[in-house]
Amino acid sequence: MRRTVLAPLALLVLITPVVCAQTTGNRSTEDFGKFWADFRAAALANDLDRVVAMTQIPFRTKGLLDEDPEGIYDAAGFRKLWPDLLEQDPGLSPEPETMARFIERKRELGTQDLEPGGSRARVGQFVFEKVGAKWLFTQAYVEE
Repeated sequence: MRRTVLAPLALLVLITPVVCAQTTGNRSTEDFGKFWADFRAAALANDLDRVVAMTQIPFRTKGLLDEDPEGIYDAAGFRKLWPDLLEQDPGLSPEPETMARFIERKRELGTQDLEPGGSRARVGQFVFEKVGAKWLFTQAYVEE
């Protein structure tokens, strides 16, 4: 009798973390999907005030190589940097394209966009992180 009760209980203990992780991951994907739709709309409209409101300041840039220096930008610096970020080639197509065009094409997100753990995402050259309870644009990879 005792084994009969313990076996299902042990199974429940083993399965619960997996189910919770999958639920959290799905919620993060949905949250990021909503954020992405808003960010994408602001970027395509070139509504810099909305983009800045969705960006972590100081904003960081990183070169494509590990040894490339990191750039750190305040809000004014980010505003000046924004047009250059949109002109960067994300390098994800056989033909060169800009991040602006990539954002235009990227209507929907895939599971490959969200990193394991569900609190960080990369879309093209742009990195987004869940900071506290909200998603923010935190970093961009740039060609030096």
